[in-house]
Amino acid sequence: MLIANVCRRDVSAEGKSRMLEKLDEIYVKAVFKPGAELERKVSEVVDMSFRYTRRRLHG
Repeated sequence: MLIANVCRRDVSAEGKSRMLEKLDEIYVKAVFKPGAELERKVSEVVDMSFRYTRRRLHG
């Protein structure tokens, strides 16, 4: 979803952050504890760098 939105149209930094935060919430409910392990998993799923994902999640 995030990759498609980023490629198809302009998405604000806030919009990207909201999408990543939502994915973060889903993973926390499923199995991962908040922290680097969760951030790394989210970055793998959205196929974006760990650094970029972490920056967006923590604003």
